[in-house]
Amino acid sequence: MEFTYQLPWPPSVNSLYKRVSGKRGKSGKRSSVALSDVAAAYYQEIQWTIGKGQPALSGRLRVRLDVFPPNYARRDLDNLAKVTLDSLTHAGIWKDDEQIDHLTIVRKQVEPNGRVQVTVSPI
Repeated sequence: MEFTYQLPWPPSVNSLYKRVSGKRGKSGKRSSVALSDVAAAYYQEIQWTIGKGQPALSGRLRVRLDVFPPNYARRDLDNLAKVTLDSLTHAGIWKDDEQIDHLTIVRKQVEPNGRVQVTVSPI
């Protein structure tokens, strides 16, 4: 049993979170981190692309990411994995990306707008 998903190119990992100021506590300034608007929009797009409602995969998983960059810019593939896997967790494909025991990332040819093809299978 194998599932394949075609996802749009993810935002940069640097744009995932924003700092949010909070109330001052006894120790001075307090701030926290929240999901950025860019990340929230991408996560919602992934939910619409995949469709919510299927039961989350359980057990140990094997995931392959075939990444088709939108251009020839230098980029770290491991940053693409973070955004992509977190978006799939948020979409409910699996309970938590901690379930992934085998992760393969392969850079493919450049394509206009870029995309990520995700293949998931149980181990």
